[in-house]
Amino acid sequence: MKIFISACCAFAAMLATAYATDGRMAYRTTDGSYRAAIPTVPVCSVDDTGAPQVCDFSGISASSLANYYTKTAADTQFLSLSSAASTYATTASLSDYLLASVASETYATQAQLTAETAARTAADAQMMPMAGGTFSGPVAAPTPAATDNSKNIATTAFVYDLLSSVDTSVTGDVSTSGGQISMPIGDSGVIATLAYSASGAASMTCYAASASIAPVDIRRNSIWGGSAVETFTLDGGTLTTTGTVADSTIYTASNDSSAYFIRVAGNVYFLTVWASGNGARAFIGLHRMI
Repeated sequence: MKIFISACCAFAAMLATAYATDGRMAYRTTDGSYRAAIPTVPVCSVDDTGAPQVCDFSGISASSLANYYTKTAADTQFLSLSSAASTYATTASLSDYLLASVASETYATQAQLTAETAARTAADAQMMPMAGGTFSGPVAAPTPAATDNSKNIATTAFVYDLLSSVDTSVTGDVSTSGGQISMPIGDSGVIATLAYSASGAASMTCYAASASIAPVDIRRNSIWGGSAVETFTLDGGTLTTTGTVADSTIYTASNDSSAYFIRVAGNVYFLTVWASGNGARAFIGLHRMI
Protein backbone atom coordinates (compact mmCIF):
# COMPACT_ATOMS: atom_id res chain seq x y z
CA MET A 1 0.00 0.00 0.00
CA LYS A 2 2.74 2.48 0.86
CA ILE A 3 4.57 1.48 -2.23
CA PHE A 4 1.52 2.20 -4.36
CA ILE A 5 1.02 5.63 -2.89
CA SER A 6 4.68 6.59 -3.40
CA ALA A 7 4.60 5.46 -6.96
CA CYS A 8 1.37 7.33 -7.57
CA CYS A 9 2.82 10.51 -6.07
CA ALA A 10 5.96 10.18 -8.08
CA PHE A 11 3.96 9.78 -11.28
CA ALA A 12 1.86 12.82 -10.39
CA ALA A 13 4.99 14.83 -9.84
CA MET A 14 6.16 13.83 -13.26
CA LEU A 15 2.92 15.24 -14.72
CA ALA A 16 3.45 18.67 -13.06
CA THR A 17 4.31 21.76 -15.20
CA ALA A 18 8.01 22.05 -16.02
CA TYR A 19 9.49 25.52 -15.48
CA ALA A 20 12.09 26.92 -17.88
CA THR A 21 14.64 28.27 -15.45
CA ASP A 22 17.05 29.30 -18.23
CA GLY A 23 14.51 31.16 -20.34
CA ARG A 24 13.74 28.32 -22.70
CA MET A 25 10.26 27.15 -23.65
CA ALA A 26 9.04 23.75 -22.39
CA TYR A 27 6.62 21.63 -24.40
CA ARG A 28 4.99 18.24 -23.78
CA THR A 29 5.95 15.43 -26.07
CA THR A 30 3.66 12.60 -27.25
CA ASP A 31 5.00 10.34 -24.55
CA GLY A 32 4.00 12.86 -21.89
CA SER A 33 7.50 14.14 -21.08
CA TYR A 34 8.57 17.78 -21.23
CA ARG A 35 11.42 19.10 -23.25
CA ALA A 36 13.02 22.57 -23.64
CA ALA A 37 13.01 24.50 -26.89
CA ILE A 38 15.09 27.60 -27.80
CA PRO A 39 12.69 30.39 -28.76
CA THR A 40 13.07 32.05 -32.19
CA VAL A 41 12.22 35.51 -30.87
CA PRO A 42 13.84 37.56 -28.06
CA VAL A 43 12.76 36.28 -24.61
CA CYS A 44 13.03 38.61 -21.62
CA SER A 45 11.48 36.42 -18.88
CA VAL A 46 9.09 33.56 -18.06
CA ASP A 47 5.72 33.76 -16.34
CA ASP A 48 4.66 31.89 -13.19
CA THR A 49 3.78 28.90 -15.24
CA GLY A 50 7.21 28.79 -16.82
CA ALA A 51 6.07 30.10 -20.21
CA PRO A 52 8.66 32.34 -21.94
CA GLN A 53 7.70 36.05 -22.21
CA VAL A 54 8.55 37.74 -25.46
CA CYS A 55 10.23 41.15 -24.99
CA ASP A 56 7.90 44.12 -25.38
CA PHE A 57 8.91 46.48 -28.23
CA SER A 58 5.90 48.75 -27.92
CA GLY A 59 6.23 51.87 -30.01
CA ILE A 60 8.96 50.49 -32.25
CA SER A 61 7.91 49.59 -35.75
CA ALA A 62 8.57 46.20 -37.18
CA SER A 63 10.67 47.76 -39.95
CA SER A 64 12.90 49.45 -37.38
CA LEU A 65 13.31 46.20 -35.46
CA ALA A 66 14.15 44.47 -38.67
CA ASN A 67 17.20 46.75 -39.07
CA TYR A 68 18.62 45.22 -35.88
CA TYR A 69 17.91 41.62 -36.65
CA THR A 70 18.42 41.17 -40.36
CA LYS A 71 21.75 40.59 -42.08
CA THR A 72 20.57 42.59 -45.07
CA ALA A 73 20.39 45.76 -42.99
CA ALA A 74 23.82 45.11 -41.51
CA ASP A 75 25.34 44.74 -44.99
CA THR A 76 24.02 48.19 -45.98
CA GLN A 77 25.37 49.86 -42.84
CA PHE A 78 28.88 48.43 -42.78
CA LEU A 79 31.51 48.03 -45.47
CA SER A 80 32.44 44.56 -46.46
CA LEU A 81 36.05 43.47 -46.22
CA SER A 82 36.43 43.67 -50.02
CA SER A 83 35.14 47.27 -50.07
CA ALA A 84 37.27 48.32 -47.11
CA ALA A 85 40.41 47.25 -48.92
CA SER A 86 39.87 49.93 -51.60
CA THR A 87 38.43 52.55 -49.26
CA TYR A 88 40.68 52.65 -46.22
CA ALA A 89 44.42 53.24 -45.99
CA THR A 90 46.35 50.11 -45.20
CA THR A 91 49.21 49.78 -42.75
CA ALA A 92 51.58 49.54 -45.70
CA SER A 93 50.36 52.82 -47.19
CA LEU A 94 50.74 54.50 -43.81
CA SER A 95 54.27 53.23 -43.33
CA ASP A 96 55.80 56.57 -44.38
CA TYR A 97 53.99 58.19 -41.50
CA LEU A 98 54.45 55.45 -38.98
CA LEU A 99 58.08 54.51 -39.41
CA ALA A 100 60.36 56.43 -37.09
CA SER A 101 63.16 56.39 -39.68
CA VAL A 102 61.00 58.23 -42.22
CA ALA A 103 59.29 60.50 -39.72
CA SER A 104 62.63 61.71 -38.37
CA GLU A 105 63.53 62.93 -41.89
CA THR A 106 60.12 64.42 -42.61
CA TYR A 107 58.85 66.02 -39.44
CA ALA A 108 60.48 68.57 -37.16
CA THR A 109 61.34 67.37 -33.72
CA GLN A 110 60.41 69.24 -30.56
CA ALA A 111 64.02 70.39 -30.26
CA GLN A 112 63.98 71.74 -33.80
CA LEU A 113 60.71 73.60 -33.22
CA THR A 114 62.06 75.09 -30.00
CA ALA A 115 65.20 76.28 -31.79
CA GLU A 116 63.14 77.74 -34.64
CA THR A 117 60.93 79.60 -32.18
CA ALA A 118 63.98 81.04 -30.43
CA ALA A 119 65.52 82.10 -33.75
CA ARG A 120 62.32 83.82 -34.88
CA THR A 121 61.94 85.58 -31.55
CA ALA A 122 65.49 86.89 -31.81
CA ALA A 123 64.90 88.03 -35.40
CA ASP A 124 61.66 89.81 -34.44
CA ALA A 125 63.50 91.63 -31.67
CA GLN A 126 65.84 93.11 -34.27
CA MET A 127 63.02 94.52 -36.40
CA MET A 128 62.12 98.18 -36.26
CA PRO A 129 58.67 98.68 -34.75
CA MET A 130 56.19 100.38 -37.07
CA ALA A 131 55.39 102.97 -34.40
CA GLY A 132 59.02 104.15 -34.19
CA GLY A 133 62.46 103.15 -33.01
CA THR A 134 66.16 103.90 -33.39
CA PHE A 135 68.48 102.31 -35.94
CA SER A 136 71.80 101.16 -34.51
CA GLY A 137 73.76 101.62 -37.74
CA PRO A 138 73.70 103.22 -41.22
CA VAL A 139 70.51 102.65 -43.22
CA ALA A 140 70.57 102.82 -47.02
CA ALA A 141 67.64 103.77 -49.23
CA PRO A 142 67.13 104.68 -52.91
CA THR A 143 67.97 108.31 -53.68
CA PRO A 144 64.95 110.18 -55.10
CA ALA A 145 65.32 112.49 -58.06
CA ALA A 146 66.31 116.06 -57.24
CA THR A 147 62.85 117.23 -58.36
CA ASP A 148 61.02 114.72 -56.13
CA ASN A 149 58.69 116.46 -53.66
CA SER A 150 56.79 113.37 -52.51
CA LYS A 151 56.92 111.61 -49.13
CA ASN A 152 59.80 109.38 -50.21
CA ILE A 153 62.73 109.09 -47.80
CA ALA A 154 65.33 111.80 -48.43
CA THR A 155 68.78 110.20 -48.34
CA THR A 156 71.96 112.13 -47.52
CA ALA A 157 72.79 111.98 -51.23
CA PHE A 158 69.46 113.61 -52.05
CA VAL A 159 70.04 116.38 -49.50
CA TYR A 160 73.58 116.92 -50.73
CA ASP A 161 72.49 117.13 -54.36
CA LEU A 162 69.62 119.43 -53.46
CA LEU A 163 71.81 121.80 -51.46
CA SER A 164 74.47 121.68 -54.14
CA SER A 165 71.89 122.76 -56.68
CA VAL A 166 70.93 125.69 -54.41
CA ASP A 167 74.19 126.61 -52.65
CA THR A 168 77.64 125.73 -53.84
CA SER A 169 81.10 127.25 -53.83
CA VAL A 170 84.56 126.83 -55.23
CA THR A 171 87.97 127.97 -53.95
CA GLY A 172 91.42 128.07 -55.49
CA ASP A 173 94.59 130.04 -56.26
CA VAL A 174 94.65 132.85 -58.84
CA SER A 175 97.85 134.49 -57.58
CA THR A 176 100.01 133.49 -60.53
CA SER A 177 99.69 133.61 -64.29
CA GLY A 178 97.33 130.94 -65.58
CA GLY A 179 95.61 130.46 -62.25
CA GLN A 180 91.81 130.40 -62.37
CA ILE A 181 88.68 128.94 -60.73
CA SER A 182 85.29 128.40 -62.42
CA MET A 183 81.69 128.08 -61.23
CA PRO A 184 78.90 126.53 -63.36
CA ILE A 185 75.71 128.60 -62.95
CA GLY A 186 73.35 125.76 -62.12
CA ASP A 187 72.49 123.71 -65.19
CA SER A 188 71.98 126.80 -67.34
CA GLY A 189 75.14 126.24 -69.37
CA VAL A 190 76.69 129.50 -68.14
CA ILE A 191 80.14 129.36 -66.52
CA ALA A 192 81.65 132.16 -64.39
CA THR A 193 85.47 132.15 -64.31
CA LEU A 194 87.78 134.12 -62.01
CA ALA A 195 91.27 134.24 -63.54
CA TYR A 196 94.65 135.87 -62.85
CA SER A 197 95.04 139.11 -64.82
CA ALA A 198 98.00 140.81 -63.17
CA SER A 199 99.91 140.77 -59.93
CA GLY A 200 97.37 141.48 -57.20
CA ALA A 201 94.41 141.44 -59.60
CA ALA A 202 92.02 139.07 -61.35
CA SER A 203 89.15 139.29 -63.80
CA MET A 204 85.61 137.81 -63.93
CA THR A 205 84.31 136.48 -67.26
CA CYS A 206 80.98 134.76 -68.05
CA TYR A 207 81.00 132.13 -70.81
CA ALA A 208 78.54 129.88 -72.58
CA ALA A 209 79.66 126.29 -72.14
CA SER A 210 78.75 125.64 -75.77
CA ALA A 211 77.12 127.52 -78.64
CA SER A 212 75.38 130.64 -77.32
CA ILE A 213 72.89 131.35 -74.54
CA ALA A 214 70.27 134.11 -74.54
CA PRO A 215 68.71 136.01 -72.96
CA VAL A 216 71.05 136.49 -70.02
CA ASP A 217 70.69 139.28 -67.44
CA ILE A 218 73.66 140.25 -65.22
CA ARG A 219 73.96 142.97 -62.59
CA ARG A 220 77.27 143.44 -60.72
CA ASN A 221 77.92 145.63 -57.69
CA SER A 222 81.53 145.91 -56.47
CA ILE A 223 83.06 147.74 -53.54
CA TRP A 224 86.84 148.14 -53.44
CA GLY A 225 89.34 150.14 -51.47
CA GLY A 226 87.74 152.35 -48.85
CA SER A 227 84.36 153.06 -50.50
CA ALA A 228 84.78 152.97 -54.27
CA VAL A 229 81.81 151.39 -56.07
CA GLU A 230 81.67 149.90 -59.55
CA THR A 231 78.79 148.29 -61.44
CA PHE A 232 78.18 146.22 -64.55
CA THR A 233 74.89 145.51 -66.38
CA LEU A 234 73.96 143.05 -69.13
CA ASP A 235 70.25 143.15 -69.97
CA GLY A 236 68.93 140.49 -72.32
CA GLY A 237 72.40 139.79 -73.62
CA THR A 238 73.88 136.77 -75.34
CA LEU A 239 76.80 134.77 -73.97
CA THR A 240 79.07 132.81 -76.26
CA THR A 241 82.08 130.57 -75.78
CA THR A 242 84.28 133.64 -76.26
CA GLY A 243 82.90 135.06 -73.04
CA THR A 244 81.76 138.44 -71.70
CA VAL A 245 84.01 140.23 -69.19
CA ALA A 246 81.86 141.34 -66.24
CA ASP A 247 84.78 142.81 -64.21
CA SER A 248 88.23 143.37 -65.67
CA THR A 249 89.93 144.21 -62.36
CA ILE A 250 89.22 142.56 -59.03
CA TYR A 251 91.81 143.39 -56.39
CA THR A 252 93.00 140.26 -54.64
CA ALA A 253 94.25 141.60 -51.29
CA SER A 254 90.98 141.39 -49.33
CA ASN A 255 90.11 144.87 -50.54
CA ASP A 256 87.57 144.08 -53.26
CA SER A 257 84.28 142.18 -53.10
CA SER A 258 81.65 141.74 -55.80
CA ALA A 259 78.03 140.62 -55.84
CA TYR A 260 76.36 139.42 -59.05
CA PHE A 261 72.68 138.85 -59.84
CA ILE A 262 72.34 136.54 -62.84
CA ARG A 263 69.05 135.61 -64.51
CA VAL A 264 69.21 132.77 -67.03
CA ALA A 265 66.89 129.94 -68.15
CA GLY A 266 64.10 131.16 -65.84
CA ASN A 267 66.27 131.03 -62.70
CA VAL A 268 67.83 133.82 -60.67
CA TYR A 269 71.23 133.25 -59.05
CA PHE A 270 73.24 135.28 -56.55
CA LEU A 271 77.01 135.01 -56.99
CA THR A 272 79.78 136.50 -54.84
CA VAL A 273 83.49 136.87 -55.57
CA TRP A 274 86.34 137.58 -53.18
CA ALA A 275 90.09 136.98 -53.11
CA SER A 276 92.80 137.46 -50.50
CA GLY A 277 96.51 136.76 -50.12
CA ASN A 278 97.03 138.40 -53.52
CA GLY A 279 94.76 135.75 -55.02
CA ALA A 280 96.15 132.71 -53.21
CA ARG A 281 92.79 132.33 -51.49
CA ALA A 282 90.18 132.97 -54.17
CA PHE A 283 86.50 132.24 -53.63
CA ILE A 284 83.30 132.09 -55.70
CA GLY A 285 79.98 131.34 -53.98
CA LEU A 286 76.66 130.65 -55.71
CA HIS A 287 73.08 130.56 -54.39
CA ARG A 288 70.09 129.74 -56.57
CA MET A 289 67.28 132.02 -55.49
CA ILE A 290 64.45 130.78 -57.78
